[in-house]
Amino acid sequence: MGPNGIRLRARQGESKSYKSPRVRIAIAVLTLTVSVGTVFAFQRAQIPTGGEIPDGRKRDRTPEKITEVLRHVQGNVYVIAGIGSNISVLAGKDGILIVDTQYEPFTAKIMDAVRQISDGPIRFVVNTHSHTDHTGGNENFAKMGAILIAQDNLRKEMMQTGPNAPPVPAAALPLMTYDNQLAMHLNGEDVTIIHSPKPSHTTGDSFIYFRGSDVIATGDVYNANYPAINVGDSQGVIDDWNLLIESIGPNTKIIPGHGQLQTRADLMALRDAMLTIRDRIRGMISQGMTFEQVKTAWPTKEFDARFSVEQGGRNEVRTTEQWLKSYYEVLAKEVKR
Repeated sequence: MGPNGIRLRARQGESKSYKSPRVRIAIAVLTLTVSVGTVFAFQRAQIPTGGEIPDGRKRDRTPEKITEVLRHVQGNVYVIAGIGSNISVLAGKDGILIVDTQYEPFTAKIMDAVRQISDGPIRFVVNTHSHTDHTGGNENFAKMGAILIAQDNLRKEMMQTGPNAPPVPAAALPLMTYDNQLAMHLNGEDVTIIHSPKPSHTTGDSFIYFRGSDVIATGDVYNANYPAINVGDSQGVIDDWNLLIESIGPNTKIIPGHGQLQTRADLMALRDAMLTIRDRIRGMISQGMTFEQVKTAWPTKEFDARFSVEQGGRNEVRTTEQWLKSYYEVLAKEVKR
């Protein structure tokens, strides 16, 4: 489909119909909720468009040290940025939908930004994936009455516990989940939520496409820098990017999980860079080169200025060298198959 619509594919080429009771109930809840809304104040003209947005991923998460800014992206969609995830916002007469919730301590600052657009309630929160810089504020928004929505696997991931994964409060878990894709209709906008076709960043990643505004939020599957591959293999993220490239147009605005607003051309440039980098590292591994030798050979040299972890997402928690080590390990397993 062309620039005004995203081609939504079911997994393994099947078309997905919503016949299960759980999905029918979910759609009924959505329809009911947005149809009984009160008209709320909504002013777009006062919000700045364009310009740099904060995109910090810092170890020091003291709210007093972090500035959250609001920017108009395109059409009816806005972005709130500061620390943790970029938050997409759709506001209007039916209330407010946001994508992701950053860290728990920043809910008040996020709401201050939202109130620059609308005095309406937060009715829906869609999570792109389970990491706490995207879901940390879930419980706060649920207590405000928001319905939390996510892909099935995201809820399962949030319910997992372990030494480094303390229990997540029940109120922070998605109330509604979906399998392959889900449609919402509010504020005059058709919103499509789709499970990324291949596991790459997590098993529960979602893309959220605001059709009328031609804006798509990608979560951390696309961050405008070298990708973090936590599940699957190196081809998974390429397949996810190819879906986006094939499905959006040159004027589509991309809200990445972190970093500055992007375009289809930006995504294509990173995809092409990663294909080159992957081929180089695979060749080096096939020759028996260790990680230290690969690092010295600098397979990302001409791409670092644009796509390094420090540049693309200004990640102050992870370095490009650490990313390269993890990517080397992913490719080493693939070469040995």
